[in-house]
Amino acid sequence: MKSIKNKFLAVLIITTLSAMVLYSCKKTNDNLSDAAVASQEGLLSAKMKIGEYIKANGLQQRVEVNQRLVPVWSDLQGNPIDIAAYRASHANFVSTCGGDDPDYVDNNYYSINYICGSGYQIAWGYTISWDNKVVNTNPTNSLNVTKGQCKISVTGNANAFVNTTALAVITDLGADPNNANNNIYKVDFTSSAYCPASVANNITAVLRINAHFASDCADLSEVSLTYAVPTAGVMPSDAFFPCAHNDRIFYNAPGIATPNNKISAFGYDPLSTCSNTTDYTEAQRPSLQEVQYNVDGGTWTATTNKSCPTTFGYYNHSFVGQLDYAESAVLPSGSHTIRLRCRNWKYSSAQTNYPVPTTSIACSTGFWTESGPYSVTIP
Repeated sequence: MKSIKNKFLAVLIITTLSAMVLYSCKKTNDNLSDAAVASQEGLLSAKMKIGEYIKANGLQQRVEVNQRLVPVWSDLQGNPIDIAAYRASHANFVSTCGGDDPDYVDNNYYSINYICGSGYQIAWGYTISWDNKVVNTNPTNSLNVTKGQCKISVTGNANAFVNTTALAVITDLGADPNNANNNIYKVDFTSSAYCPASVANNITAVLRINAHFASDCADLSEVSLTYAVPTAGVMPSDAFFPCAHNDRIFYNAPGIATPNNKISAFGYDPLSTCSNTTDYTEAQRPSLQEVQYNVDGGTWTATTNKSCPTTFGYYNHSFVGQLDYAESAVLPSGSHTIRLRCRNWKYSSAQTNYPVPTTSIACSTGFWTESGPYSVTIP
C-alpha cells in the first residue's frame, strides 16, 4: 500500500510540475501580442529559409563589371575565323540567319561564391542583343554549345584553377527597344567545380573569364561568338576585401516578420550559416550593408533598421549588420514591382557602438548591386 501511495504521489508531483511549466509558458506568451508572436515566428522562418539557401548556394561576393566586349567569331575549338569568308563558303546562307554581329555584348558581373566547407564557385554573366537566338545547344550540331570558361592564375602556376562549364542559364528578356530585329538575352554561368580556398585567397590570384554563345541557326552550326575578358579581376582585391565587392542581401516579402504593407531585407548571413570558417574570415566580411529600394521604377529610397539594438549608431538608419534586417516605409495599396540595391561598408578599425559609417571611419564599395524585380500586392 505504501508503494502505491508513493507512486500516486510521484504522479501527482509530475502532473503538478507539468501544469506549472505549461502555465509558465502560457504566461510568457501572454506577455506578447499575437502580432508580436507571429512576427517572431515569421522572423525565424525567414532566417531558416535564407540559411537553407546559403547552404546550397553559398555566400555571394559580387563585382559589377559592366564592360562592353568586342565580338569575335570562332570555330568550335575557339580559333578565330573570318565570318565574311565563312559566309562566302556557304552558298545557302539565309540572310535572316547569317552571322550578323550582335548590337552589343556586355559582361555584367562576376562573383566569387563561398560554398560552406567546399571551396569557391565562380559565377559570371552577360547580356547580348542579337538577331539570332542564343541557345544552350545548336539544334543542327550537338557539339556547338553555349559554354563559359574561368581560369585563375597564381605566381608559379598559370593554371591553378581552370573550369569549362556548360552550366549556362539563358533568359530571353524580350525585344530590344532600340532594335526591333533583336532580342536581349541574359546568359549566366556558374563553374561546375569548386576552386580551393588556397587558390581563391592567394594574394597573387588573377581571374580570367570567357564565353562562347551558340545560336539556333543551322547555317551557324560550326561557329559561335566568343567573348573574353582577359583580366576580369585580381581576386584578393575583389573577393577578399569587402570594399571591392558587394555581398548578397536577402529580400523578405510583406507579412513575414514585418507588417503586410512593408518589404524588408536581411543581411548577408542572418543565421551565421556559413560565416564561422577559416576559409571565410572576418577580414572578408562587411561590417554593414547599406540597403535601398524602389517601387515601380521610382526613386531609390533608404530602408530603416529597427531590428538591431537601439544602442547601435546605425539603428533607425538604412544599414544592416550580418544578423539584422531593415524595412521599407508603408507601401501604397495595390500591385507593385520592388527592386533592392546594396553596397558594402567596412570599418577601418574596431567600433564599440557601430556608428553610421562615413568615409572618415570606413571604406565603401564604389558601386551598387541590384536585385529583383519582386512582385508584391499590398492590401
